[in-house]
Amino acid sequence: MLDKRITQLAHQPARPIWDCRVCGQLWPCAPAKVRLAEAYSGDRQGLAIFMGSLYAAAVPEQPGVPSGLLYAQFVSWTRVLTPPVDRPQVAAGSTARRPTVQFVRPNRCDNSGPNCVEVGIDRDGSRIVRSSKQPQQQVVFDHDEWTAFIESVRAGQSF
Repeated sequence: MLDKRITQLAHQPARPIWDCRVCGQLWPCAPAKVRLAEAYSGDRQGLAIFMGSLYAAAVPEQPGVPSGLLYAQFVSWTRVLTPPVDRPQVAAGSTARRPTVQFVRPNRCDNSGPNCVEVGIDRDGSRIVRSSKQPQQQVVFDHDEWTAFIESVRAGQSF
């Protein structure tokens, strides 16, 4: 039954990169999340378990992406499904604050210290990067910018 629910979605994931085949955003994109929430209405635990299984599949397929970011992408949105809030659009590279984003630190970072780079995923799929020293200063990258950055790092380019 789980497979039937996902195969009925118009917005399907393109594996192993886990982008939406229709809109190119990180999957599950906003339309996919809406359809999944509708398909699992009354069974939020089932939705969380299903998305957890997809998270488990995505981790080895995305070795360069911190598992905390993938967890946010696949699972954390299932905890609280609320109607989207209207808010102004923020341009790429903007330093506007986004208080609803959960940030994660790399595994190598000492969580007790303030010397870490943190990354969060916004509901629209954009990535927000900040320093733990100055969390109020944030830089926003859209999907294409973030993808280009990750591909550069994987290719060995240093910054």
